[in-house]
Amino acid sequence: MPLSIDQQAINVYAEHNDLPVGPHIFNDCIFALDDLFLEEAYKKVKAKSDSGRAK
Repeated sequence: MPLSIDQQAINVYAEHNDLPVGPHIFNDCIFALDDLFLEEAYKKVKAKSDSGRAK
C-alpha cells in the first residue's frame, strides 16, 4: 500500500533543487498530485480485493 508523501521529503527536495515556482505553490501542487496518485492506488487495491471475493 503506498503512503502519502510527507512535508519533510518535500523540504529536502526543495533544499537541493531549484523550485520552478514559490514554495507554497510547489507544496500545493505536490500534495494535489500525491492525493490523486493515492486515490488511484486505493481504487486499484479495492478492485483487486473485490474481484478476489467474487471468485
